[in-house]
Amino acid sequence: IVLDGGSGGVIDADGYVGKSSATGAKADTPFVETPQTISSVTEKQIEDRNPQSLLDAIAYTPGARVNAYGADPRYDSFFVRGSNVTNTGVFRDNLRQPAAGYGLFLTEP
Repeated sequence: IVLDGGSGGVIDADGYVGKSSATGAKADTPFVETPQTISSVTEKQIEDRNPQSLLDAIAYTPGARVNAYGADPRYDSFFVRGSNVTNTGVFRDNLRQPAAGYGLFLTEP
């Protein structure tokens, strides 16, 4: 199954298992040929889990830590592989979503 992955391009997936994407190498590359760790959340996984927020969608992804500062319903705070990406980690259509200081927002899953 080939799915439109939005900002990362096309994601080739088989159920919960992502096979390839343009996310790691900027060109459609199989995950096994990408020289870095890539964790994917497929459309099937999102459909089955029915997350109500971005944090619900990435909560079980390896390397992602959600609610690092405690649960706060006003904005999404999360770390990826130890780096705080609360202000810089949300992209839509390959563009980073703006955030400044405490001017954060919630993202639809």
